[in-house]
Amino acid sequence: MTPQAVEAMIARFRGRLNELGGLIAVPFSSRTTKATASALTLSIDLRSDGRRAISLPLVPDVDAEQTEGVPDLGPRAPDRSLARHQALIDLLAREPLVRRVELPLRLESGSASSIGLGAEALVQPPVANQSYPVVGVIDSGVAAIPQLEPWRAGTAGLISPADRDEAHGSFIAGLLASGGGLNPTIANRLEPTPCRFFDIDVLPRRGLLGQYYQTPDEFFD
Repeated sequence: MTPQAVEAMIARFRGRLNELGGLIAVPFSSRTTKATASALTLSIDLRSDGRRAISLPLVPDVDAEQTEGVPDLGPRAPDRSLARHQALIDLLAREPLVRRVELPLRLESGSASSIGLGAEALVQPPVANQSYPVVGVIDSGVAAIPQLEPWRAGTAGLISPADRDEAHGSFIAGLLASGGGLNPTIANRLEPTPCRFFDIDVLPRRGLLGQYYQTPDEFFD
């Protein structure tokens, strides 16, 4: 196949994507580099505001719609309507340039279950002037629990407090600070040295992922 024929196929593919309306189509995991011949995986996310950014793999030149990474399209506006996604799947199924379609990972926090305790669990505070390992808790946030706060080494992240589900992160932080104290029957099999935790919130509560990340691979970046 001649280079001219390939360019014509790519141009037709771009045109079909444009007909879908608002969307972001960029080489997967190429947020900081321009499309290259080795970037063959395309990430597509539909938008509800009609705005678009299309940067196809194997395109040697950067035109008006192509930029390095994902341009700022304003507030995130994901479109989760069934009809538009079916139209996109149908388009990709007919496209000769497409060899495989994979749906994105669905990253959401699950519902947590708990059992009642006979007595309040005690978490001993860190010993003054003693050094402890620090472990990052990359989750949905750790709650400001008085017994855990002395073990907090720091906090960072981007999730609004109202959008955090701190149940799982707090559970993990508690195990880091007092795994043996919270599990006395198996304490002899656990690491005896407790750890401080660094709270890093990156995952919002269920249903809000699209408000923080425009495309699935942006979450991993």
